Amino acid sequence: MDLFVKETGRENEESIVFITGGGLSGWMWDKQLEEFADYHCLVPDLPEHGKSKHITPFTIETAAEQIIELIKERAHNKKAHIVGISLGGQLVIQILGTAPEVVDHAMASGTVVRPYYGRFALTMMPLSIIFRPFLKSDFILKKFLENGKIPLEYSENYRKDIMEFNTYGLTKRMLNENAAFRIPKGLCKVENSVLITMGETEWEIVHESAEDLNKCLAHSQIFKAPGLYHLWNLQSPELFNKTVRAWINDKDLL
Repeated sequence: MDLFVKETGRENEESIVFITGGGLSGWMWDKQLEEFADYHCLVPDLPEHGKSKHITPFTIETAAEQIIELIKERAHNKKAHIVGISLGGQLVIQILGTAPEVVDHAMASGTVVRPYYGRFALTMMPLSIIFRPFLKSDFILKKFLENGKIPLEYSENYRKDIMEFNTYGLTKRMLNENAAFRIPKGLCKVENSVLITMGETEWEIVHESAEDLNKCLAHSQIFKAPGLYHLWNLQSPELFNKTVRAWINDKDLL
């Protein structure tokens, strides 16, 4: 069964696939679609997310395989630049390790490839499950967004995704996938150009994971978005867009 995909600019020569973070759907890339109107853009909703919620179950391996098929079927010349944040960054890395031939340039942001503490607690009782009934409150929702440094303009999109997404089983499965993810076999042999990014103020494990990836990859670079946090494409779309455009065109980063 095919993923739901938002597609723009099919008449343009080069394709970009934007891969969402966990729990969120394609709206998180709206500012990027506006900027990259001169590219052919594909934004899939991941399995069990958004308009692909009927496709089950979500795993990083199967989601990566579905995106690889999407590129082969719909990207021009069966190849695309790929950009992902958080869980989407892990999917970028999985795709590179599985089918580097479908990837032009890649950008993985906020990507964790190390074990993190508290995995059992996170999977057994995710905070978003505990607070889900309260997210109808504008006050609680605002606090959630402020904690994640997500601009308030995205509040209704965020609320809709979280309210639809957070079943116990799905959240547990997704967090298990996220926590168990490691550098895939074969990744260190790829020759693709890969930009490893993060918000400057992200968790230490993200910075450490970036160093691991940079050591593994032959043609990679690390970029830290000054003063920004995890979903920095929402916090500073202008900087994010400039960074993506420079990278996929082999230009110096700002």
